[in-house]
Amino acid sequence: MITRRSLHLALAALSLAATPLLAADLPVGPGQTYTTIQAAVDAAAAAGDTITVDPGTYTEQVTVVAKDLTLRGAGAGSTVIAAPISLVSLYNDGGDHFAVVGLQDATVHLADLTVDGQGAGNLHEPFFGVLLRNAGGSLDRVAITGVRNEPLDGVAHGVGLAGRNDDTVSRSLDVTGAVIDDCQLAAIDLRTAADTPLTVALTGGLITGADADAIGVHLEGCGGAVDGLVVTDCQTGLDLLGSPVAVTGCTVTGDLALDDVTGSAGLVVANLEGHADLDLSATGNTFTGLEAAIVLRDTGAVVGAWLGATCTGNTFNTCGAGLDSDLALQTLAEDCWWGALDGPGGDGPGSGVALLGSADVDPWRTDVLNLVCSPAALDLSEAMPAGSVVFSYTGGASGRIYGFSIDVTWDPAVASATSADFARPASGPFAAADYFITQDIAAGHVRVDLALGSVTAGAYTGDLFQAAFALEPTALDEATTAITPAVLNIRDNLNQPLAGLVPDPGGLTVDSTPVIADVLVTDTTLGSSDWTGDGHDLTVTATVVESSLDSLRCDLAAFGGPVLELADATVDGDTYTWTFSGTSGTGDGDVSALVTAQDTQAAAAGLADLITADNTPPAALTGLTVAPGHQKIHLGWSAPEADSGSPLVGVEFRYAAWGGYPAYAGPLPDAPADLASGSDPALGVIADTAVDWLVAPRDVYVLAGFVRDYVGNVSPLGDSGAATNYWLGDHNGDGVVDVFDDLTALGDSYGKATGEPGYDPVCDVGPTLDWSPRGIPNPEADGYQVQFEDLMVTALNHDEVGPDQKRLPGEAPRLRWQQTEPRTWVLTLDEPCPDLRGLNLRGALPAGVTCQVTAGALLGQQSAPVFVRNIASRGLDAGVAAMGPGARIEGAGELLRVVTSRPLAALPAELQARDGANHELLTDTTGAELPSAHGLAQNAPNPFNPRTTIEFALPTAEAVRLAVYSVDGRLVKILVDEVRPAGRHAVSWDGRDDAGRAVAAGAYFYAVQAGNFRQVRKMTLLK
Repeated sequence: MITRRSLHLALAALSLAATPLLAADLPVGPGQTYTTIQAAVDAAAAAGDTITVDPGTYTEQVTVVAKDLTLRGAGAGSTVIAAPISLVSLYNDGGDHFAVVGLQDATVHLADLTVDGQGAGNLHEPFFGVLLRNAGGSLDRVAITGVRNEPLDGVAHGVGLAGRNDDTVSRSLDVTGAVIDDCQLAAIDLRTAADTPLTVALTGGLITGADADAIGVHLEGCGGAVDGLVVTDCQTGLDLLGSPVAVTGCTVTGDLALDDVTGSAGLVVANLEGHADLDLSATGNTFTGLEAAIVLRDTGAVVGAWLGATCTGNTFNTCGAGLDSDLALQTLAEDCWWGALDGPGGDGPGSGVALLGSADVDPWRTDVLNLVCSPAALDLSEAMPAGSVVFSYTGGASGRIYGFSIDVTWDPAVASATSADFARPASGPFAAADYFITQDIAAGHVRVDLALGSVTAGAYTGDLFQAAFALEPTALDEATTAITPAVLNIRDNLNQPLAGLVPDPGGLTVDSTPVIADVLVTDTTLGSSDWTGDGHDLTVTATVVESSLDSLRCDLAAFGGPVLELADATVDGDTYTWTFSGTSGTGDGDVSALVTAQDTQAAAAGLADLITADNTPPAALTGLTVAPGHQKIHLGWSAPEADSGSPLVGVEFRYAAWGGYPAYAGPLPDAPADLASGSDPALGVIADTAVDWLVAPRDVYVLAGFVRDYVGNVSPLGDSGAATNYWLGDHNGDGVVDVFDDLTALGDSYGKATGEPGYDPVCDVGPTLDWSPRGIPNPEADGYQVQFEDLMVTALNHDEVGPDQKRLPGEAPRLRWQQTEPRTWVLTLDEPCPDLRGLNLRGALPAGVTCQVTAGALLGQQSAPVFVRNIASRGLDAGVAAMGPGARIEGAGELLRVVTSRPLAALPAELQARDGANHELLTDTTGAELPSAHGLAQNAPNPFNPRTTIEFALPTAEAVRLAVYSVDGRLVKILVDEVRPAGRHAVSWDGRDDAGRAVAAGAYFYAVQAGNFRQVRKMTLLK
């Protein structure tokens, strides 16, 4: 019975059988799906599978049979397939074939890897790096190296890339960018049977021979193209046997270290019986250091005859023969360079490389310029008055150069040099020449003779000599001259003349315009190159490079000055300096000095430098406080605000003394109007915002501060103030108002007026101008009597003052007045205020309403006694004061609780706070209605370090718990765990746990629990 499930399975099987396999990516490498390349090859199933190999060395033989795949590495030198010691033969056609990478009956694309034979072919003959048997594909950026063997029978056979095509299938092989070296017999050897075409494309790449008889490329029966290949150090560069291949743009070079190049050839082409007819095209190739560059041979075969040979546009550089042909047909060899301007030698008409056989060479190239100057154009200027030229030979003469005699000429009116300025090159074959002689023939004419000697091998290319030229001071601006080498003689190792060294003149241009390398304007009054102002002194410094300076000017018109000349400057080498005093009219902003230079040829240059002028005074000083002290006066002020001009440097003070201590008759003197008025307290320029002025004798001092900027501008008069330099009531001058000396003296003089016996004017310290105990005494106001005003001032200072200065009026306390219940109002100090000593809370109650005032929890925690009293007859008029010298209200929390006789919608209140010096403090007071719901606010600041404030709201009085937790839920600190009244509450956390230890930086949670209300928020502590 066929079930629904079995039917589905059958349909699925049919579907799979009808669908071709999709290409896959098979990764190879440590930790990948496959740890060996061969394992991935064996697993490849579908056409087009890609094996991707990670960087590393894989010591294994890789064999691909009857598959179509891509094998890609991570780059040549990065992914390496290395030959193991033991190899298995890829195939046997009468002899075993051992390959590191073997491809048979396959189409394989190799890319971005190295095949290393490691010289491991001793037991394997023949030995191959990559071997194709009836296979095709491509090699992209593949390196092959170390394919060598030393078999026991002495027959060496090591080939980098080999291919054998002997079935009936046509194939192709593309090789691009290959690097093949250290291959014993041949780098590339590709062969095909007569009836099985193999099309080969060799593009780019580098082939280096391993042995003296090595072959670069051997193609047998193949078609295709060789393009841009570089072959060096091979006995035969390209060997084409029965292979109609186009050879284009290749470079073939023999062993340059050998003088004897017997038997070497660049391109050898011969027909082969049984193979396709030959039609050779060799175009644009360069052959160097070979016995024969191109060899064409006819074997006389009936099949495989020559159809034509085209060898055009080639360069034959130092070869025994450029073209050696035994063909019956004439070779087309036009537009070739034969090493001489008059064409080929031998069977040809000229003195260049020999031509053997029949060829049409006309026209030959005559545009080769191989004695060149570097740089081709030398530029000299006043800033760079000297430079060097290297004369180089780029190759192409009719033989190796062993010596030469060359003249160099130029215009001596433009540049100068002598024979002493000519030298051997810094590197290359002529750098250590045994014989090097230079001669001065005439001005602008030097002869250079060089000979290598009999031991050193001659040169195909290289630097010949170098010369240094200097700008001629009298040269016209933009003058030019050719630097022309002329070849007198070139010789080979037999002292025979050579041809084909063709000069390409260089050029030299001089720019004699003066060079002003630098101009700097400096305000010498300030010692600044950035700022200046009217009335200051300047220096202008210029660095001028000019060998024939005619005039030099410095234009100071922008500074209210003249145009100074060269004669006005002091000179130190190339540095010129002018000075100018009393600048004027510079205004505000950038002003510049312009320096212009001109040489004797009327070439000119100019360069300016800017400096910023500031002639606007800064804003007046603000926030000045002047407070008394014992033999000193304390000054404090707001930091001045910078303006758009020069930076501010600080504040200077001037003062006026009242005089007449202790009587102080007449009005208090005015503050000094400017720095030229009053007296100098010798404090200098103060960059801070506070200073203590130590001053004697006793007096009242009126001080004014002035802001000064960097340029010296001074602000107008701003804030001023006055103070004594002693404590009022300090009769004996010890800095303390005490009972033993000062109160005794007051008692002895109390009730006395001036002129009466016992009157002591030192005790006459009141009243003060502002009624405070630290104010300015005004004894004239009560007729110079010692009475109650003097008693109050002295009493307030009793045990309150000392030699050290007291605090100035401090910061405002943060107070909160809020209704917590319909009949309850609470005054809270939100955060500690170190200056708070007492306060007064007053409010108008409606008719018939009374109130009860009680001390809050904070007052019960004080270390000093606290006075709390409400004057009930005035409704709400509560006074609070900390008692005793130096006492303050410490901490934060509830100060007063006010309960009214009936509910009130509102109870406006006035607050007055005082510090320890009886100065009134500003108050920062907030009010709030009862919150309608619970709430937990985000802490502020957040992030914080080290303290933050957390606020929560309670609509009714209830037990509340506020705690801090770490991110893992661990309890860190309990901040609140008590009954709190209705209202808004603020709690501070200082970043410490319940044990008082500072916690680590990071994230924390804080949670509030009040009745059924619970809320959690996150905060961050930074350190």
